[in-house]
Amino acid sequence: EQTVALDQMGDRSAPHVAKRIAILSGPYRSIGGAERAAKDTLQRARVLQLLGQWTDAIGAFIPIHQAAAAHGTANNLRATELAIYWTAATQYENQDYQACVGTLNRYLKDYPLGNMRDAILVRVAACLSVIQQYEEAATFLGQVEGPQRWRCLLLTRRLREIAALAPAVPSPATNEVPSTPAPDAAPPASGN
Repeated sequence: EQTVALDQMGDRSAPHVAKRIAILSGPYRSIGGAERAAKDTLQRARVLQLLGQWTDAIGAFIPIHQAAAAHGTANNLRATELAIYWTAATQYENQDYQACVGTLNRYLKDYPLGNMRDAILVRVAACLSVIQQYEEAATFLGQVEGPQRWRCLLLTRRLREIAALAPAVPSPATNEVPSTPAPDAAPPASGN
């Protein structure tokens, strides 16, 4: 909390503050020629997220999304990719899994070949498995192409095994009703 307070006052030169901010901020420096203000906004939002101030963090990520929509430079797009991923991570930590899936699907729609695609696919699968959408989770994991591909294929197989054993749960996207009755449902009475 002290770090955030000092950060908001602009006291970045204090060694203990600068070091903590650098550690907590993550790869914001990977955004090449972005303006200092853009990097500062991303950094502040990331620190808020890591401190567990999720509502404030999501509010801080929103201007980054808007800036990329208005000015689609490569640096703004990279900042937006990070902001969307961290927004979803914040929603996941806040146990708002439906919102997390929506945010991540937006990323996949807007950046189908984005730098964080594989990490996004894994995060979507994690959200879907928490809400017991195992088959959908397996579908997302099956799309991972990077170094984690073999691990994800193993997880896909496990999720499909779980899906075969678990009762059907309505899909959050379509609100479908399961085709099989609940196990404790009584059979219809016969008229004989």
